[in-house]
Amino acid sequence: MSTKYCLFFIISVLISLPSHAKRKAPKPVSSIISGNYVYTVPHWSHENGTNQNGGYIQVLDTKTGNPIWGIQVYKTSYEQSQESDVQDVFITSTELNFWGNKLKVTNELGHIYTVDLKNKAVSSVE
Repeated sequence: MSTKYCLFFIISVLISLPSHAKRKAPKPVSSIISGNYVYTVPHWSHENGTNQNGGYIQVLDTKTGNPIWGIQVYKTSYEQSQESDVQDVFITSTELNFWGNKLKVTNELGHIYTVDLKNKAVSSVE
């Protein structure tokens, strides 16, 4: 086989191999507006000021849009042997309770947490 055909064969094989695809970006979570506050879910670490993507709730002032406070709801443990993006665990939904004092947070793994909005305490439901 000539060098040109060998090179073509090698390139064809490499193109047909499955690539290690990065995970898709998480779906946005709708903000919740209640009273003077907007509860948001910033997914990326540069938005939430933590060392992980996901797992963070931010509370904004409804009038100014400025952050008032935020809280890391859960911590993700990363294995060094794997790419970090495939290990990220993102929040998929939030729900404010009837009294408006607790926020229910669910993540991709189905874990459910409650954030007490008065004392900023997190508890795991599961």
